[in-house]
Amino acid sequence: MAHFIRPIHLNNVLPKIEKIGENGNFGLIAGGDYEVSLMLMTDIWTKENFDVNGEIVIAIPNRDLVFITGSNDKEAIEKLKGTVKESFETGNHSISTNFYKWNGKKFEKI
Repeated sequence: MAHFIRPIHLNNVLPKIEKIGENGNFGLIAGGDYEVSLMLMTDIWTKENFDVNGEIVIAIPNRDLVFITGSNDKEAIEKLKGTVKESFETGNHSISTNFYKWNGKKFEKI
């Protein structure tokens, strides 16, 4: 599991960040309450950290779920659409059913 450097402003609240998954499909764990905040951490969204097919794409259906795949992995994105929708509708603290692509500086809704 990879560990990432955290920005100072989040150091006081974020527990250890862990990457799970393989083969271009990943998730992040950060204590269950802060995963949505990881979207703001520009230094972790690199190809070195997430070896995906194409650009990094994320979905955050609930505050404790971050799904990561590649923009060229159409099969993974289609599969995630159902998972994201179900998690959003049935999970706690729903955030969004949207997918976002990393442009190298920030995430943009796709």
